[in-house]
Amino acid sequence: MVTVKDQIDLPVMRRMVTRSELAQMIGVSLDTIDRRRADLPPAVRIGRQLFWNREVVDEFLRGERRVAT
Repeated sequence: MVTVKDQIDLPVMRRMVTRSELAQMIGVSLDTIDRRRADLPPAVRIGRQLFWNREVVDEFLRGERRVAT
């Protein structure tokens, strides 16, 4: 059986961040990611998983750091 993940272009997936990777990048728990989704960049749902564009997350984090300093 072919899954959605099997059909996704690998280079595209390398540009995506999983929920767990996002939590690690931001320094928060997975529960916090779930609670604060409205405050984060938009996610893409593939199957049951959420993914964020790495470039958008990096830009978001740069903006957050500017506001915090």
